[in-house]
Amino acid sequence: ILKKKMDVITMLKSIQPPTLDALWIQLGIVVYCVIATIVLPGTWKQGVPLKDGSRIWYKLNALAVILVSIVLFFLTTKQVTPFSSFAFFDGAYIFNHYGEMLTTSVLLNAFLSLLLFLRAELFLPRDNVNYNPQSKNMLVNYWAGVELNPVIYGFEIKEFWYRPGFVLWMLIDASALIAQYESYNMISLPMMMFQLIAFIYTVDAFVYEEGVILMFDIIEENFGFMLCWGDYTWIPFVFSLPSLYCLDRLSMSIIETLLIASCFTLGYIIFRGTNDQKAQFKKNPNKPIWGKKPETIDSPAGRKLLVSGWWGIARKINYLGDILIAISMTAASGYTFVVPHLYPIYLTLLLIDRARRDNARCQVKHKEAWTEYCNRVPYCIIPYVY
Repeated sequence: ILKKKMDVITMLKSIQPPTLDALWIQLGIVVYCVIATIVLPGTWKQGVPLKDGSRIWYKLNALAVILVSIVLFFLTTKQVTPFSSFAFFDGAYIFNHYGEMLTTSVLLNAFLSLLLFLRAELFLPRDNVNYNPQSKNMLVNYWAGVELNPVIYGFEIKEFWYRPGFVLWMLIDASALIAQYESYNMISLPMMMFQLIAFIYTVDAFVYEEGVILMFDIIEENFGFMLCWGDYTWIPFVFSLPSLYCLDRLSMSIIETLLIASCFTLGYIIFRGTNDQKAQFKKNPNKPIWGKKPETIDSPAGRKLLVSGWWGIARKINYLGDILIAISMTAASGYTFVVPHLYPIYLTLLLIDRARRDNARCQVKHKEAWTEYCNRVPYCIIPYVY
């Protein structure tokens, strides 16, 4: 799959069937994540109340799990520590067998989803708070899941499954570094730029891990094949696509480098700033934003709509931050092919559609308050554009 001019058709033709070696690696990642989650220190937080008022406890130590996995990977690879007795692993293997790793992850997700489906349908009491089938159709329930928050031996599987997905992504990226060094005896600027942005993105996601347990999919969506695949196939393999295209791209101009860095920096400032302001406003509605008392609109739904700070510039300006980060993450791979830019293209379309649907939902929920908000903040995502 590597060292080819990978247009969409070539990319699809290069995907290989699952292999036993790829399966052992991925099972090893899952087992490592289980052990590391148990052993490594972390803080405990409760999730939102379930239908019966109970709450699930989550151990928040995913960042430690991911960082330790990267350290262990490099310590056990023959290319990095060739004289160590612990170095037994070919560090470039994961990257060089990308196609097999991809199809194996799909197979693993399908198997886990089947186990969870059979567990829920055969053994879970119908009055259990987690039993939440979406349909009478078995295929729909397999796809969407039957349980809201499946818990096995104390592990809430839905939130946990992010961990092996992100670990696999980071190890694919680490393997790409080794593969490029083996091929060219150097790490190129495009590869370094992609790796740095991907690493910062991951660290940020789990420094604020408490926000993960409040995400829509954790709170509202059942855990079936759709979310399994999203966590353990989409995240590691779509997010790592640029590394395939950075492998043979050995240079880029200073101007391009500065543009990518500026795009990421602006996106991160917007993304983190909007989320921090929203979290701050929920905790203390009177705390100043940008040095001023927050301006709000009272909603008949019993809430206050924030019209200050970033939220006074565009109604969904946090989406702009997301999109800019996604663009910067793939930009170093060049612009000859569409494939490495799948993530920002998909994300842009998704967020535009989500903003449209959310606007309609908020209009119904907040009524005239939402109309006033739209009049005061006329732009949805991009100020003065959209």
